[in-house]
Amino acid sequence: MIQVKDHAHWPIGCDIQGDSVRIAQVSSASGNLKKLETACARLQDRNAAAETIAKLVQEGSFHGNEIVLPCPATLLQYRALQIVSMPAAELNNAAHWQFCRELELDPDKTISDFFVVGQTKVSDKTRLELICFGVDIAAITDWVRGFETHDLVPVGIDLAAAAMVRFANNRLAVSAMRHATSW
Repeated sequence: MIQVKDHAHWPIGCDIQGDSVRIAQVSSASGNLKKLETACARLQDRNAAAETIAKLVQEGSFHGNEIVLPCPATLLQYRALQIVSMPAAELNNAAHWQFCRELELDPDKTISDFFVVGQTKVSDKTRLELICFGVDIAAITDWVRGFETHDLVPVGIDLAAAAMVRFANNRLAVSAMRHATSW
């Protein structure tokens, strides 16, 4: 069971999939989550996401204007990496630089993070298996500002979920293709 702190209302969560947007808000009492409000709409144009979401918030019974934004797939980069095991303080920097090098990104203009998903031994050295993801700082700043111009207050950006889902979907597709072509 998930334990959560009590809040009258949490920020509004947002999900954009294809040509649709969904938003939801929950409250919590006695450690239990309760749905407050949900709304959805079709997106005629991905550039109209902020305007569409602001309209849904205004027309619904949402509390406040704080929102957790999704990261558009067009901005998010990700890569599976292997890196020599090292102290956590060094790992953040090393993973960022290797991620940027492999994707030919400017490390000073990119923000990144990672998940450790496993370990492997290579030549008697432990290597960490990572899923790294990142975005261009200027591009994500522009994305956030678009919501601020519609009186929404971004309090977070959901990068990890988008990266993990795409990574898992790609792995499943490859696995299914291998299985389908094996005798």
